[in-house]
Amino acid sequence: MSTVADHGIILRVRPYRETSVMVHWLTAESGRIATAVRGARGPKSRLQGRLDLFLQADLILRIREGSEVHSLGEVQVTDHHVALRRDFASLAILAHAVETLEQVTEPGTPQPEVFEQFLGLVHHLEVSGPRPRAVYAWELRFLATQGLDPGELLVGPGFRQTGGTLHAALLETGWEELGAITAGSAEIRALDRGLASFWTRQFGRLPKSRKPALEAARAAAGGVVEPHPDSGSDGKSPDA
Repeated sequence: MSTVADHGIILRVRPYRETSVMVHWLTAESGRIATAVRGARGPKSRLQGRLDLFLQADLILRIREGSEVHSLGEVQVTDHHVALRRDFASLAILAHAVETLEQVTEPGTPQPEVFEQFLGLVHHLEVSGPRPRAVYAWELRFLATQGLDPGELLVGPGFRQTGGTLHAALLETGWEELGAITAGSAEIRALDRGLASFWTRQFGRLPKSRKPALEAARAAAGGVVEPHPDSGSDGKSPDA
């Protein structure tokens, strides 16, 4: 067993045995990793109630060679991201991001770029709120970390003429500036369908969380300012 210092954010927490929990992390150095925290639900545990979704912390991990479940030593919380856990649409978007991670990446494989993009998504949702553009930007940026670009590989009529500009903007604009992007519904439709088609071709199925995430984000946008990908309007919108 080796001891590793890392920094991570919690993706899932579930009960494990009688008083323990299984905590799934995305970390900067170790990738996706699961830790069994024994006695965490016990009345005398110092971690009782402290391990929650999207909590960010400095960690001491005890890595068990040949196992997919490791031990958690010290936890120094750096950010609780409490507001996200109170926002249904933000949770739906993050649930989609977590499902894409679990569908595509292997446990224990370090991917620092993925970790940075996930934190970028978290901070974007905290500052700018949940919008469909966050879903599309995450998908594009996550695909880029895996060496994939739908704009180059997708075969579809009109994608370059309609979704290509929006695709580039969502991929290249900083998370903090994402809110300034404008798009027409034709661009949004092309990107939405193009990404869905590409993801299915590449990975065999579309994540089940994608539709709920987009629906929740559209509802959070008020349904007026932000055109639905299936709407007929071609007017420009401040949201994609």
